[in-house]
Amino acid sequence: PGVDEAINSEPVKLLCGVDHTRDQTYFLAAVPQAALRQTIFPLGGMLKSRVREIACQAGFDYIAQRKESRGICFVGKRKFRDFLRQYIDVNPGPIHTLDGKEVGKHDGAQFYTIGQRATVPGKDKYYVVRADAK
Repeated sequence: PGVDEAINSEPVKLLCGVDHTRDQTYFLAAVPQAALRQTIFPLGGMLKSRVREIACQAGFDYIAQRKESRGICFVGKRKFRDFLRQYIDVNPGPIHTLDGKEVGKHDGAQFYTIGQRATVPGKDKYYVVRADAK
């Protein structure tokens, strides 16, 4: 095989960006290899504060000074859980620690992503490491 064929047959490596508070690898991991192969992530090596500085220097102050958003644009001004409930069945279940101890209940595995904080009333902070929607 030629060089291009060899390069295109290797799996794309998805790396975490330097700004761990903005990491989107859990979402990007679901993007097909063919799409990732044609994608460039030019901001992965910068903190958001640096990106904002560059935007201001380039005359984009109005963008750089916008209020922070962590929502999903197509959902609008609705709570994300309410949005999802319109389209999927909800299956509540137990929250387990890595050693199998049940520490609480959740509203449905579909409401959580890997790495997300899971609030358990009266307990320490827990983070999602696996979701089993059985």
